[in-house]
Amino acid sequence: AKNMAIIKKHNELYKQGKSSFMLGPTVMSDMTKEDMDSEFPAIKFNDTDYPLPPNLTESSVKSINWVDKNAVTKVRNLRKDGVCRAAAGASSVANVLEALVKMRRKKLLTLSMQELLDCGDTVCGGVGNFEKYSDYIMKNKGLVTEKNYPYVKKRQACTAAGKRFGRVNFVLTPRHTTSMIFKALLAKGPIATRILVTENFVNYKEGIFRDQCEYGYYSHTVLAVGFTEDYILLKNSWGTDWGEKGYMRISVHQSENCNIYLQLFAVI
Repeated sequence: AKNMAIIKKHNELYKQGKSSFMLGPTVMSDMTKEDMDSEFPAIKFNDTDYPLPPNLTESSVKSINWVDKNAVTKVRNLRKDGVCRAAAGASSVANVLEALVKMRRKKLLTLSMQELLDCGDTVCGGVGNFEKYSDYIMKNKGLVTEKNYPYVKKRQACTAAGKRFGRVNFVLTPRHTTSMIFKALLAKGPIATRILVTENFVNYKEGIFRDQCEYGYYSHTVLAVGFTEDYILLKNSWGTDWGEKGYMRISVHQSENCNIYLQLFAVI
């Protein structure tokens, strides 16, 4: 009931042209503030710095959409699974490799997020460790397909075997700017990124999302799949009933986009 009151009040502002986005109800709107704090606790970014990926030069291109280029697999609904929080991170990282394979082989394959959960040395209490995922993928020369090693909605012993796809090196680029997301999306394809979940994020339905978030924290992982001069397009993993068929358009302005520019996971 409290969420519905928040949604109704916000949407009055939307109707008056005082907000650029509309709220739910969504598949997530039954969450209380306590539920949200428990499921998406804020994690402080560490201060480790990483090298920038090469060849991220300025471009005159003002937009790109990797969904339209058929380089993005369908939206998952990990909310219903009761699986560990790391699943969203594993899914987003697998998505990065899927797009790379599509660009290389002209074929869109669904790669195994289960392999990252089982074999990538992560813990269910976290959101998925980018560093450990990248080490695993580099060491094992990619991931097997989901058909080969299906998603089972829980962690299990690592038994992944078979043909692998997505042999790459990885790079993390924390604490940069929104323009770095643009450059990485143009040069490298979709990228996984962290975001701080808020009540408005949970209830997002449509429009260009803007919110005020405490700097330096994150609680969830999403996939950046495109941008225009006004917004960055994000793929979430809460099913197609959340947001714009599972996607969000979020403001390009760093003061409004809940820290999505602070840690990127891109391929080189």
